[in-house]
Amino acid sequence: MKLVFGFTVGLILFSAVGCSASETPAAVTPAPAVEASGSGSGAGAAEAKAPVVEAPKPPALNALGSSEPLNEATRKLVWETTEDDAPEVLNATRKDLENRHYQTCDELHLAKFYPNLKGIKGAYIGVGSDQAYTFMGWMDAELAWLTDYDPWIKQEHRIYALFFEKAETPEAFVSQWRIRNRAASRAMIAEKFADDPAKAMILEVFDSAIYKVDVRMTRLIAMAKSYKIPTFVTDAAMYNHVRQMVLGGRVRPMVSNLLDTDGLTGVGNASRAVNVPIRVVYMSNAEDYWPYSDQFRANMAGLNFDENSWILRTAASKRTNGDYRYNMQDAQNFQAWLKEPYVKRRGDVWPAPYVHGDDDIPMEVLDAPPVNRRAKK
Repeated sequence: MKLVFGFTVGLILFSAVGCSASETPAAVTPAPAVEASGSGSGAGAAEAKAPVVEAPKPPALNALGSSEPLNEATRKLVWETTEDDAPEVLNATRKDLENRHYQTCDELHLAKFYPNLKGIKGAYIGVGSDQAYTFMGWMDAELAWLTDYDPWIKQEHRIYALFFEKAETPEAFVSQWRIRNRAASRAMIAEKFADDPAKAMILEVFDSAIYKVDVRMTRLIAMAKSYKIPTFVTDAAMYNHVRQMVLGGRVRPMVSNLLDTDGLTGVGNASRAVNVPIRVVYMSNAEDYWPYSDQFRANMAGLNFDENSWILRTAASKRTNGDYRYNMQDAQNFQAWLKEPYVKRRGDVWPAPYVHGDDDIPMEVLDAPPVNRRAKK
């Protein structure tokens, strides 16, 4: 049975800062049809592509919690699934926020998720940048697909990988993101990616990111201190686990759109092929960008969840509490909700609670059966 609990400690009050590979070779069989219809948006507007499930095969990996380097066969399964194309427009909750690059997280109380994520192992999927390493450390994860629709974020994760490679301690890692060390870090990046076709983009991404990441690192350290919990930037053992995952090829950054046809389908198949369940899908507040399309429903239906898997999401409430509202949902429960045609948007699943003041940071756990919230009572 899944353990569900929450906790509240002293809250931190900060000012907010804006938080092609080859196809996997395998025989496939169609997955069950998705029993719902939804309005499309962007890449998901076309007819939904049903996820495919690989035929059973001996597992290439079955060592929960391990961070040793992947063998060649497993690395191929993890890294050689197809990415999605970058969208022409980077969606947002408002027109004026479109095409913005979210290079750091501005969610100040990710620690709200910690109790239910601690040591659950398995695989991680998530959008964004620094959030991934925080969650991977808490989970004691063994695989991670860093799935964002913004190519800038993929390149930023490549910078993170380089910094993990060079830094043996969390203090040294954080130091590479300090503005005072900008010139040395930039020179290191230029040398590492000297012959990389994406070198110009990578340097542009770093130049844009470092000022924001410097602030974010300080806030992560403060969050860990306030909540009295470890993070990858404050705990040596947790940092080493995340670092070894990165160095061992267990962390793959990729361009993947929640609404597109290939990225998440490939991840779901790879998770099954290596026999590692997906234990966390982190979407931040991306669900507020669009209604649920048929393709999004198909993508969620095709992921390899088990009874210990979670969906993590947030909903903005900055005008009231300077932060967000937080929600965790049983992932298999979310799959059941998405089968219902009356579930059109995030608010039909989780109506984010009212925020009562600047010190109110709501956290809710959802594991209830689907209900039509639009139905007249």
